[in-house]
Amino acid sequence: MPKDVQVINRSSKWSYRAKKVGIYCRVSDKYNAELHSIASQASGLIRFVRSQPFADKDIYMEVADIYIDVASGASVNDRPEFQRMLQSARDGKINYVVTKAVSRFGRSTEDVLVATRALKEYGVEVYFEDQKFGSLSPEAE
Repeated sequence: MPKDVQVINRSSKWSYRAKKVGIYCRVSDKYNAELHSIASQASGLIRFVRSQPFADKDIYMEVADIYIDVASGASVNDRPEFQRMLQSARDGKINYVVTKAVSRFGRSTEDVLVATRALKEYGVEVYFEDQKFGSLSPEAE
């Protein structure tokens, strides 16, 4: 005997949007201690993203991609994963970047400013975990 099925429409209050997060990690060289550091950076940042409370009740964060460079003193132009991250931002694949520290993001103030301004043009904020601020906050520059 067939049962009646009642359709329950989801209320709009349950429609969540994801903040697509790109995690950027960098170490200076390929030595074991540095490679351990990259694993620690990546896993720590994944935990950080997953632990974030809803900034807005309709928005949650999900890791969309992880970008890892092993480059000592290289400018952002010489880091393939950094360039891939910028392309992902241009393509709308990410709309938020989390990195361990300003020093992991860029070796010079100029590199950091140029990159964060470019990302801002694509609507992407960069959050520096150690410094506890985002690139769109008033004190960022």
